[in-house]
Amino acid sequence: MEKRATSKDVARLAGVSQATVSYVLNNKPGQTIPKDTRDRVLKAARLLDYMPAQLARALRASRTNCVAVMVNKNVMLPRYGQVLEGARSVLEPEGYRLLLCTDTLTPSGYPDYLSRYLFHRADGILYIGADGQEPLPSALEYIQGHKIPFVAYDCCEGRPQLSSVNLDYYTGTREAVAYFLSLGETRLAYLRPDLEMEQERQREAGVREAVAQCPGASLQVFSDFFPADSRLDDDFSPALLLELKRTSREFFTSVLERSPPGTRFVCSWGAWAQPLRHLLSGELHAPSVLGLAQAGSFPYGILDPQVLYCHLPNYQAGESCARLLLRQMDDPDSVHKQLLCPSIYRAGAPLVY
Repeated sequence: MEKRATSKDVARLAGVSQATVSYVLNNKPGQTIPKDTRDRVLKAARLLDYMPAQLARALRASRTNCVAVMVNKNVMLPRYGQVLEGARSVLEPEGYRLLLCTDTLTPSGYPDYLSRYLFHRADGILYIGADGQEPLPSALEYIQGHKIPFVAYDCCEGRPQLSSVNLDYYTGTREAVAYFLSLGETRLAYLRPDLEMEQERQREAGVREAVAQCPGASLQVFSDFFPADSRLDDDFSPALLLELKRTSREFFTSVLERSPPGTRFVCSWGAWAQPLRHLLSGELHAPSVLGLAQAGSFPYGILDPQVLYCHLPNYQAGESCARLLLRQMDDPDSVHKQLLCPSIYRAGAPLVY
């Protein structure tokens, strides 16, 4: 059996005393330890895969019946609350509670959500990504190397060693735009943020493919807009919402001024669809705006039948993540991937597909 590293081994590799190792790894208050010394100790502990004796004992104990959940977006945003609720609906009947965590680095050198697992406060990890953002490479390496029960949502699709649930933004967008084109005017304008993200690349590719497959269709792309939306992760204040309302109205007005008469609009972000629709004038006989993600508290809000929305299956994604995590907690070698496709929603009508 391979000999487990000790604090003495860590101290020798880092060139410090065992007391210093203890102070650093236990975040001992009242000790002034230079940053370079602390960094050497943490690096040595990671290289040796050092685990304090009390932690090793805890890991041999029974389960905690908690799941560490990392959400790198504001949970006030409906989309992420829906994912959490979907996961809770599956985990709670199995006796598990959700433990919300952050990705802040702890004294162990690992993010909070991973440290919670390592210190036996959780039996598995659900990582809810946003905009394709993945965990730190060092955390992923540890998770994979130690077969820690882990499921990612909306990221890690290209990592075959990790279980994940992702959305097929390309197919969902292509089918949604094709349906939108079939309902009326084929002159489209596409509004997208000026951001380099995989999600946005897939969406634009889906828009362009649907337009290319529709005889006589044309496309104009607007990517010069990114108002205060990005700050919604940290700030839901009335002042920010008023700023967002003003800046978005200014942009949408400029889009309309630059678009030929009869143009219909596709919005990458669902929250843009309704404000844009309100600026359109004249009697409309077909939906004039398509939002590629639902807005607000969908499907409970009052929506305009002149606006189509992509329904992102967030609740179902949360359920799928929870089921995969339960499977992994029973079998660490159980790695699965799922790809869910958005569908189309129109007020007063069932899902189109």
